[in-house]
Amino acid sequence: MAVPEIPLLKQFLYAAIFIPPGIEPPAFSVVDLPELKAYIAGFGSCRGDFAFVAEKSGELIGAAWCRLFPEYDWLGPDIPVLALAVLAPYRGQGIGTALLHALLNHLHQNGYHGLALSVQRRNPAVRLYLRMKFKLVAEKGDEWVMCHSFPAYQK
Repeated sequence: MAVPEIPLLKQFLYAAIFIPPGIEPPAFSVVDLPELKAYIAGFGSCRGDFAFVAEKSGELIGAAWCRLFPEYDWLGPDIPVLALAVLAPYRGQGIGTALLHALLNHLHQNGYHGLALSVQRRNPAVRLYLRMKFKLVAEKGDEWVMCHSFPAYQK
């Protein structure tokens, strides 16, 4: 993905942050923290950088992207980490499911072993991940590490 798309990824990265009811949303600058910036810095320049977007009437309303994080290597060297966001007015309409399905198919067809993610256990997106056959592989406080492994590679 070329540099002009990075601001769009920043917007979707911010939209992907789960804000529990009654909690004040963080400042937009939170996406510049190293642990979040890693999802978008130089995106498109590395092996394992893939993105799919959803559009409605010329407006981008959702994005699913992944990249390999060798420094984390949570579950294996060929298992990228997911970021997924659908803008609030469009949630619950199957857009996240379609984006995730497209990304999983692309990864499987290109020889990757699966897709990992980290999600807060109270995030409603957990239902989507369970429906898409992600399995819980670790718990870190309120966060779950989940993985969807492709049939030829079961962890």
